[in-house]
Amino acid sequence: MSNKIIRAAFETRLAAWAAAQTPPLPVAFENIDFTPPAAGTAYARCFLLPVDEDTETVDMQHRAYEGIFQVTLCMPLGQGNGAADDLVASLQAVFNPAAPLVQTGLRIFLTRPLSRRSGITEDTCFSVPVSCAYRADTYPT
Repeated sequence: MSNKIIRAAFETRLAAWAAAQTPPLPVAFENIDFTPPAAGTAYARCFLLPVDEDTETVDMQHRAYEGIFQVTLCMPLGQGNGAADDLVASLQAVFNPAAPLVQTGLRIFLTRPLSRRSGITEDTCFSVPVSCAYRADTYPT
């Protein structure tokens, strides 16, 4: 259940950020129908990549949820890195490691700041992966 909550926390914040861009940035969410915009228009794809749940208690009541949240910025081909770098800086401000995400009472901490990776030239866009590591813990009540 917590992976669902974690996904909602990240996707909700990402959707608000994307809607606030000028022009608004379309976002492809996992397993949701999405038609990429016309060539030359930026958009984003997002993924939650959880790892195995863990526990740090002998009674197995505690659960640690960890993983990677990745946003791939799909930028127009042949226009350099400037626009992507601006979007990355804007995303880093929204996903600040000093302020946990909170969704339905679950606190999700970024354990590594949002970081840009090398871009990859695809058939229709220049994709720039941006990701952060997260952790959330649940305890019995």
